[in-house]
Amino acid sequence: MFRTALRTVLAQRARLALTALSVLLGVAFVSGVLVFGDTTVNAERAAVDRSVGDSSVVISGNRVEGPDAGLGQTLLRRTEALPGVAAAHASVSSRVAVLDKNGQKQYSVAANYSPGKDGSDPAYRMTEGTPPTRSGEAAMTRTAASAAGYRIGDTVPVVVGTSQAVPQKLVGIYTPAAGRTTGPALLFDTAAAQKLLLSPGRFSQIDLTAAQGVSDQQLLTQVQRLLPEDGSVTAQTGSSVLAGKLAWAEEQIKPMANILLACAGLALFLSTFIIANTFTMLIGQRTRELALLRAVGATRRQVKGSVLAEALLIGTAASVCGVPLGIGLSVLIKAGINATGADMPAGPLIVTPTTVLLSLGIGILVTMLAAWLPARRAAKIAPIAAMSSIHTPETPKSLALRNTLGGILAAVGAATVVAGAGVGNAAGGRIITAGDVLTLLGAIILTPLLSRPVINLARKPLARIRPVTGPLACGNAAQNPRRTGVTASAVSIGVTMVSGMAVFAASLQHDIARKGNGATAGSIVEILTGMFVMTLVIAVVGVVNTLTISVFERRREIGLLRAIGMDQTGVKQTVRIEALVISLFGAILGIGMGVFLGWAITQAAGMELVVPWGKLALFLTAAALVGLAAAASPARRAARLNILASIKTE
Repeated sequence: MFRTALRTVLAQRARLALTALSVLLGVAFVSGVLVFGDTTVNAERAAVDRSVGDSSVVISGNRVEGPDAGLGQTLLRRTEALPGVAAAHASVSSRVAVLDKNGQKQYSVAANYSPGKDGSDPAYRMTEGTPPTRSGEAAMTRTAASAAGYRIGDTVPVVVGTSQAVPQKLVGIYTPAAGRTTGPALLFDTAAAQKLLLSPGRFSQIDLTAAQGVSDQQLLTQVQRLLPEDGSVTAQTGSSVLAGKLAWAEEQIKPMANILLACAGLALFLSTFIIANTFTMLIGQRTRELALLRAVGATRRQVKGSVLAEALLIGTAASVCGVPLGIGLSVLIKAGINATGADMPAGPLIVTPTTVLLSLGIGILVTMLAAWLPARRAAKIAPIAAMSSIHTPETPKSLALRNTLGGILAAVGAATVVAGAGVGNAAGGRIITAGDVLTLLGAIILTPLLSRPVINLARKPLARIRPVTGPLACGNAAQNPRRTGVTASAVSIGVTMVSGMAVFAASLQHDIARKGNGATAGSIVEILTGMFVMTLVIAVVGVVNTLTISVFERRREIGLLRAIGMDQTGVKQTVRIEALVISLFGAILGIGMGVFLGWAITQAAGMELVVPWGKLALFLTAAALVGLAAAASPARRAARLNILASIKTE
């Protein structure tokens, strides 16, 4: 049966190519996200390690207010004199706010620029302008300057604590050493930083390097003897500080990684849906072929094994091609995030054997699981079916069972989402995620039921625009609600997730803007937009796949239309209008569910709901364009079908 499966794949490679493409894109998305995550974490770890440098012991001041805040010159001189100290470096840093061009606060960390004998500070590389050398001058990272809307020469209002804004002239743009993302976003001259951020002559931190032969722990013991007993000053080994900074850095990466993983999961969900749909439709077309196999002696297990072997071949080939594509995608993800103004840490591309094997395994497993139900259905085909080309339609009982199941899942899912919104915080987020999955599954199951009334609404306006092809396209879509439902679902799944995250991002941006920093939320929006494009590509594959197979299913119908006088242009218009109506139906359903999901997330986060109607309108327009683009090839194929051959099709 494996040989039979191989022959089937080779014989139907045109129709199975789109299925393989959906698997390839799903695997590429997953492997790209995994490689991007490993690369980012590795680069962030290296950057944090460089930020700690050779520090053996780090001394910090715990008192953040008053004239005695920070560390004084006396402590610096006493630590420099310790026998275990080879070098000491004092620095200043504090949290500040920059008023952007709109008067909104952009929160960041400020520090001092401490030049060495060559006039430069190795921790910060100036890319434009000059470093700050006197009071009233400042330098910023490109990300911070772009977010606030400032360029070199502008006056930047800086707020420290509750004091009034202090104007600073922007004299330089810099990059943290080696692409470090954990460094400050604003720099001042050392004396100016002390006066503005702490007190004259005071420091925030002292880094000590141990002398040869002295361990970090031995030096820490020497330092602790000099510290006051009131706990206003603490000391840690460099390794302890490094561990803390690494934990903090990985926490900062989590939100972005979660967004990317969610999108990768969505891609797999879409791919699974498309694969299952494709195999179901192909098996429906191959009823006679599979029944003949049963008639000549093939068992149910052999027929089922043949279909699963086809899935194995497709899944393996597509996954092997998808992994290298995903590695390239990870580079594009990083470049796209950098294009939004975010400073991603520099570092080599990390491709681990675990990532490669996991991506391959996921691709093959997803394809096999998606083909399992169609394989079972194929195994149940009776040998007598070989004598007939008529496919058995779904019975009213099976449709009623389907609609009941969909209604229950949608209702339970919606109730779960509402409950999660009331819980709030991370626990509420997990409940919302579970509820959203149930709601989405319920909506997918109910899509055929919902498609007929919605499509009938479009029949009259289309009849005015296209009197012949408009009603005919709506009739085609309403005639087979199951096929219409699976096509629309490919669009609605992607639009649901992206619309929900767009609502959340807009609400987050509004919430943070009131507190002074919308840059992070703006980056999330840009990342989500990029992910939307990738999800849309997979959705397009799903729509093209379904429409292409639909054309094969309806060759006799199309041939009859041509025989009674419809020209090629009319056939093309019919297929395109049908695709447009179905795509818009899926998008409207997706936007509705997405707004509901976004509302639940904002409620759980305690934010005010903001619906980005402009973006939702853009998504609706994009879905319409997807439908038209997806219908281009199937429409041409339908128009070129041979009339006599199509009429003779069984």
